[in-house]
Amino acid sequence: MRKSIFFSLLCLIAIVAVACGNGNTPTTGGNTTGGGCTGGGGDAADAYALYKKEGRKWKTKSVMKIEGQPDMVSFTEYEITKLADDHAMQKMTMLDKDGKPMAGMEPTETKIEFKTAEAPACTGAEAPKMTEETVTVAAGEFECYVVENAGTKSWSSKKYPGLSVKMEGATMTMELIEFTE
Repeated sequence: MRKSIFFSLLCLIAIVAVACGNGNTPTTGGNTTGGGCTGGGGDAADAYALYKKEGRKWKTKSVMKIEGQPDMVSFTEYEITKLADDHAMQKMTMLDKDGKPMAGMEPTETKIEFKTAEAPACTGAEAPKMTEETVTVAAGEFECYVVENAGTKSWSSKKYPGLSVKMEGATMTMELIEFTE
């Protein structure tokens, strides 16, 4: 039972990580109000700054808490393995609590295309409120956008859009523990 829960967690983390970088292209700028509309962005960071340095690496630590069970710890390593004018290749490796590659989970390679998606049409739904905060984690100090939604608080890098710095939820936490500028 514990292994199946742990595997489910890892699949969820992998899905989120891939969704953050496999052609779901971020747009530059955006706002946090206005019924889900995006736009503006004045001094927004380059939407692909995180991916524009071959050899860049970062690592996150995730801890899942289940009542009556020891904490389930895993790590995820990311590396930009190739850089071209119009895309980058990102390798993601899932690691166990000892930092070793997980058995049966081969690293995945994802193509990050440097193109800006069209802003979605306004849906009328209220977007979660976004604030700004400087947060210190094991990897260092980062200026972040902070969003709280459905009991989960997430910190994302302002300088490197797409870089998750920290996340706190009722049963799971994630923190950036290594980052090569």
